[in-house]
Amino acid sequence: MEPIHSAKPAQASPGLNHKLSSSQQHSADSNHTAPPDHVDPVAYDVLARLVQQHKDYDRQLRELLAKPVLSEEDHLEEVRLKKLKLRQKDAIERLRYEMHLYTGHQLEH
Repeated sequence: MEPIHSAKPAQASPGLNHKLSSSQQHSADSNHTAPPDHVDPVAYDVLARLVQQHKDYDRQLRELLAKPVLSEEDHLEEVRLKKLKLRQKDAIERLRYEMHLYTGHQLEH
């Protein structure tokens, strides 16, 4: 696994580069804090977007599961959201690990 360098933008796994809606981008921006000095700001921004997307999937899943009865389509959506959440979590942990290798510091976000 190659560490992330500031000259090269950090990449999430294929299929995980979802474009954020303007409300999601605003939410990610408003929850965003400046990265510590030892952290690549590009990688930090990617991490912030991944974390926000994971939270969005979790919220959507909770809303879906709050329904009293789930249709067949709802069950399919439940599976889809669970898979997306897991992929996001994997991408978050992978990026945190790469950032740790590159900086030598643990990063909590």
